[in-house]
Amino acid sequence: MGRGAKLSLVLVVLVVAVIVGSILLVPPKRALSAAIMRDCIGVIKERVRGDLRVKSVAAIQPDPNKRKIEDFGSATQVLIRRGALEPSEPEVLVEFETDQGVQNALCTYQADLWMESGTYSSVSRREIQVGLQTLPSVELLLMGDFRVGYIDRVLSLFPIIGTKQKFFLD
Repeated sequence: MGRGAKLSLVLVVLVVAVIVGSILLVPPKRALSAAIMRDCIGVIKERVRGDLRVKSVAAIQPDPNKRKIEDFGSATQVLIRRGALEPSEPEVLVEFETDQGVQNALCTYQADLWMESGTYSSVSRREIQVGLQTLPSVELLLMGDFRVGYIDRVLSLFPIIGTKQKFFLD
Protein backbone atom coordinates (compact mmCIF):
# COMPACT_ATOMS: atom_id res chain seq x y z
CA MET A 1 0.00 0.00 0.00
CA GLY A 2 1.40 3.37 -1.01
CA ARG A 3 1.84 6.34 1.25
CA GLY A 4 -1.08 8.23 -0.34
CA ALA A 5 -3.43 5.28 0.14
CA LYS A 6 -2.45 4.97 3.81
CA LEU A 7 -2.97 8.68 4.36
CA SER A 8 -6.40 8.64 2.71
CA LEU A 9 -7.40 5.56 4.75
CA VAL A 10 -6.38 7.33 7.98
CA LEU A 11 -8.37 10.42 6.97
CA VAL A 12 -11.47 8.34 6.20
CA VAL A 13 -11.20 6.58 9.58
CA LEU A 14 -10.75 9.95 11.32
CA VAL A 15 -13.82 11.46 9.61
CA VAL A 16 -15.94 8.41 10.49
CA ALA A 17 -14.74 8.61 14.11
CA VAL A 18 -15.70 12.31 14.32
CA ILE A 19 -19.15 11.61 12.85
CA VAL A 20 -19.85 8.65 15.15
CA GLY A 21 -18.43 10.52 18.16
CA SER A 22 -20.59 13.57 17.52
CA ILE A 23 -23.70 11.44 17.11
CA LEU A 24 -23.00 9.75 20.44
CA LEU A 25 -21.66 12.71 22.43
CA VAL A 26 -23.40 15.86 21.12
CA PRO A 27 -26.78 16.29 22.84
CA PRO A 28 -29.87 16.80 20.65
CA LYS A 29 -30.52 20.28 22.09
CA ARG A 30 -27.14 21.54 20.90
CA ALA A 31 -27.93 20.24 17.42
CA LEU A 32 -31.34 21.96 17.62
CA SER A 33 -29.86 25.27 18.71
CA ALA A 34 -27.28 25.25 15.89
CA ALA A 35 -29.93 24.29 13.31
CA ILE A 36 -32.39 27.02 14.33
CA MET A 37 -29.58 29.58 14.44
CA ARG A 38 -28.66 28.77 10.85
CA ASP A 39 -32.34 28.74 9.82
CA CYS A 40 -33.06 32.13 11.41
CA ILE A 41 -29.99 33.68 9.78
CA GLY A 42 -31.11 32.23 6.44
CA VAL A 43 -34.58 33.77 6.77
CA ILE A 44 -33.07 37.14 7.71
CA LYS A 45 -30.77 37.06 4.68
CA GLU A 46 -33.81 36.49 2.45
CA ARG A 47 -35.70 39.44 3.97
CA VAL A 48 -33.02 42.12 4.38
CA ARG A 49 -31.79 43.99 1.33
CA GLY A 50 -28.17 45.01 0.91
CA ASP A 51 -25.01 43.97 2.70
CA LEU A 52 -25.69 41.97 5.87
CA ARG A 53 -23.16 41.13 8.58
CA VAL A 54 -24.29 38.97 11.51
CA LYS A 55 -22.66 40.10 14.75
CA SER A 56 -24.06 37.69 17.34
CA VAL A 57 -26.61 34.92 17.56
CA ALA A 58 -28.05 33.31 20.70
CA ALA A 59 -30.35 30.31 21.11
CA ILE A 60 -32.51 30.63 24.20
CA GLN A 61 -35.45 28.81 25.70
CA PRO A 62 -37.51 30.92 28.06
CA ASP A 63 -39.81 28.83 30.25
CA PRO A 64 -38.98 25.47 28.67
CA ASN A 65 -41.84 22.98 28.42
CA LYS A 66 -44.23 25.19 30.38
CA ARG A 67 -46.99 24.94 27.80
CA LYS A 68 -50.16 23.14 28.74
CA ILE A 69 -51.09 19.93 26.98
CA GLU A 70 -54.29 21.58 25.73
CA ASP A 71 -52.20 23.87 23.49
CA PHE A 72 -51.21 20.97 21.22
CA GLY A 73 -53.24 18.86 18.81
CA SER A 74 -55.00 15.71 20.00
CA ALA A 75 -52.45 13.40 18.38
CA THR A 76 -49.63 15.25 20.08
CA GLN A 77 -51.44 15.04 23.42
CA VAL A 78 -51.45 11.24 23.28
CA LEU A 79 -47.71 11.13 22.58
CA ILE A 80 -46.96 13.55 25.41
CA ARG A 81 -48.97 11.43 27.86
CA ARG A 82 -46.98 8.39 26.78
CA GLY A 83 -43.75 10.29 27.32
CA ALA A 84 -42.47 9.72 23.77
CA LEU A 85 -42.45 13.41 22.83
CA GLU A 86 -40.89 16.42 24.54
CA PRO A 87 -42.14 19.75 23.16
CA SER A 88 -40.21 22.99 23.50
CA GLU A 89 -40.34 26.52 22.12
CA PRO A 90 -36.79 27.77 21.62
CA GLU A 91 -36.00 31.25 20.33
CA VAL A 92 -33.09 32.70 18.42
CA LEU A 93 -31.99 36.30 18.92
CA VAL A 94 -29.80 37.63 16.10
CA GLU A 95 -27.95 40.94 16.12
CA PHE A 96 -26.91 42.03 12.64
CA GLU A 97 -25.60 45.07 10.87
CA THR A 98 -26.74 46.52 7.54
CA ASP A 99 -26.21 49.77 5.67
CA GLN A 100 -28.95 51.29 7.86
CA GLY A 101 -27.19 50.31 11.13
CA VAL A 102 -27.45 47.64 13.79
CA GLN A 103 -30.72 45.70 13.98
CA ASN A 104 -32.13 42.71 15.83
CA ALA A 105 -34.31 39.78 14.83
CA LEU A 106 -36.18 37.26 16.96
CA CYS A 107 -37.21 33.86 15.63
CA THR A 108 -39.50 31.61 17.69
CA TYR A 109 -39.79 27.89 16.91
CA GLN A 110 -41.86 24.90 18.01
CA ALA A 111 -39.71 21.77 18.31
CA ASP A 112 -40.80 18.22 19.14
CA LEU A 113 -38.07 15.90 20.43
CA TRP A 114 -38.78 12.19 19.92
CA MET A 115 -37.36 10.63 23.09
CA GLU A 116 -36.92 7.18 21.52
CA SER A 117 -34.63 8.34 18.71
CA GLY A 118 -33.16 11.52 20.20
CA THR A 119 -34.02 13.55 17.09
CA TYR A 120 -36.30 16.49 16.45
CA SER A 121 -38.76 15.13 13.94
CA SER A 122 -40.64 18.39 13.52
CA VAL A 123 -39.36 21.94 13.93
CA SER A 124 -41.66 24.71 12.77
CA ARG A 125 -41.36 28.47 12.78
CA ARG A 126 -43.89 30.10 15.10
CA GLU A 127 -42.94 33.75 14.66
CA ILE A 128 -40.14 35.67 12.98
CA GLN A 129 -39.67 39.34 13.70
CA VAL A 130 -36.96 41.23 11.79
CA GLY A 131 -36.60 44.67 13.28
CA LEU A 132 -40.14 45.92 13.78
CA GLN A 133 -41.70 43.79 11.04
CA THR A 134 -43.25 40.41 11.76
CA LEU A 135 -43.52 37.89 8.94
CA PRO A 136 -47.14 36.91 8.15
CA SER A 137 -48.34 33.52 9.42
CA VAL A 138 -49.15 32.39 5.89
CA GLU A 139 -45.56 32.97 4.82
CA LEU A 140 -44.27 30.98 7.81
CA LEU A 141 -46.65 28.15 6.98
CA LEU A 142 -45.43 28.04 3.38
CA MET A 143 -41.82 27.71 4.57
CA GLY A 144 -42.72 24.32 6.07
CA ASP A 145 -41.23 22.25 8.87
CA PHE A 146 -37.77 20.74 9.03
CA ARG A 147 -36.01 17.97 10.92
CA VAL A 148 -32.99 18.12 13.19
CA GLY A 149 -31.34 14.73 13.16
CA TYR A 150 -28.00 13.03 13.54
CA ILE A 151 -26.28 14.93 10.72
CA ASP A 152 -27.14 18.18 12.49
CA ARG A 153 -25.18 16.96 15.51
CA VAL A 154 -22.09 16.85 13.32
CA LEU A 155 -22.89 20.26 11.80
CA SER A 156 -23.30 21.79 15.27
CA LEU A 157 -19.57 21.28 15.84
CA PHE A 158 -18.80 23.86 13.17
CA PRO A 159 -19.36 27.48 14.25
CA ILE A 160 -21.22 30.02 12.18
CA ILE A 161 -18.29 31.98 10.75
CA GLY A 162 -17.93 35.59 11.83
CA THR A 163 -20.45 35.48 14.69
CA LYS A 164 -20.45 35.13 18.45
CA GLN A 165 -22.61 32.13 19.26
CA LYS A 166 -24.33 31.56 22.59
CA PHE A 167 -26.29 28.46 23.52
CA PHE A 168 -28.79 28.82 26.34
CA LEU A 169 -31.09 25.86 25.69
CA ASP A 170 -31.68 23.71 28.77
